[in-house]
Amino acid sequence: VPVHHDKNPMAAVRLSVDVLKAEPDSSMVIFPQGELKRKNELNVDDFYAGGIMIGRMAGPKDGPNPFDVIPTGVY
Repeated sequence: VPVHHDKNPMAAVRLSVDVLKAEPDSSMVIFPQGELKRKNELNVDDFYAGGIMIGRMAGPKDGPNPFDVIPTGVY
């Protein structure tokens, strides 16, 4: 599921939220950079808040967030 889309970023976030709500026992891996950096050059401007927004929006409004957020890296 794409999390970042240049023309309509919220559409990708809403789609991810819908998927998590429809499948409560599902998992989702999100790369917060939104794109592959082949030289592994990290720049704070390349990171997006979509992953956090998805977790907040997919959980209950008045209860604890049912999702675990685990930072990862791929080498």
